[in-house]
Amino acid sequence: MKYNWIESMFPTTAVCSVSISRTITQDEWEKVYEETLSLACDLDLCSVEDIDFHGFTAKCFARPKEIKENYFGPVQYWKADGLYSERVGVAPVKFFRKLDDGECGQPKGSAFLGYAYDDESLSFSILGHQLEVPHYISSILALAFLIEARLPDKAFVYGDFDYPLAVEAVEKINKHLKNKIGLPIICRPEALMALVKETDCSEKEKHELFKNTCIKQAAQKKEAATQKYDVECTAELFNYRKGNSIDPELVKLLKETFDILAGAKKQNGYKYLSTLSPNEQIRGLARHAGFIPICDVDWQHIINHFENHKDSLERYYPLFMVGCESYSSTSNIVRALLINDDLHEFCKGL
Repeated sequence: MKYNWIESMFPTTAVCSVSISRTITQDEWEKVYEETLSLACDLDLCSVEDIDFHGFTAKCFARPKEIKENYFGPVQYWKADGLYSERVGVAPVKFFRKLDDGECGQPKGSAFLGYAYDDESLSFSILGHQLEVPHYISSILALAFLIEARLPDKAFVYGDFDYPLAVEAVEKINKHLKNKIGLPIICRPEALMALVKETDCSEKEKHELFKNTCIKQAAQKKEAATQKYDVECTAELFNYRKGNSIDPELVKLLKETFDILAGAKKQNGYKYLSTLSPNEQIRGLARHAGFIPICDVDWQHIINHFENHKDSLERYYPLFMVGCESYSSTSNIVRALLINDDLHEFCKGL
């Protein structure tokens, strides 16, 4: 099942949290932590890293790995800053290996009761950030659902995401699991009601708790058939291949942007860099650009292009002169032109 979305910047947001019972042990948590880390790449997650490219360092998206730092003592964690294949960065989500002493080993208190009573002595919460970008949301939801499934009674997922997104998240992660998971409790009314009945709330409070927590399946509206193109929005330009059809309005925007970029070659900076070696050219562009939301493999592709093509400066100089840290249509076009040779050739012919 595919969760349908149309690019409008970030058309979908959601909040997902996981209540963790303080009865959890470090060993129980660490097993789940290790599994989340092992699945990070499969779920297309990435983190922003400083990568050394044998001559210069560039900040870019890379596959997540465990980070070891020292904050009044050793700390180990991994983080997700966005989606690798879509080159989209969002607010980071962190998973820490070690629980604090006060977070584990308590004698009683389920994760659900801690959530239901809003009692921090029974449970604590992880995640909780507002998530953006649909495919990123489903990846983080997938990890949250995994934690709940692997820690029965000691983890409980809650949030404001919808049912189709929950289904997509489960399907996404199950492709990579031998021990499959199901939908979270809040998407299964009977299972949720069984937990609600265990509370000592009044009948009215139980009704409100169930109503405010349950995520029910709703009838899906049928979408009207529309003409489809291989590339319909700027976010899809990264995956353009020679011969793909592109929406005519997007073609117009590509031509306008490409024509504007061409003017950068008249700058003195271009004339100066053209006197340097390819290695010095790419290092000079990297210093000027700062952080560009592209991947480590994209940087390597650009470096290889400078090593093997005499016209690399002509192609890349205008693109590096444009700030593209934000996620606008122009930024998507510039970043796609940086990494996609087929798209660059297409635009040259417009």
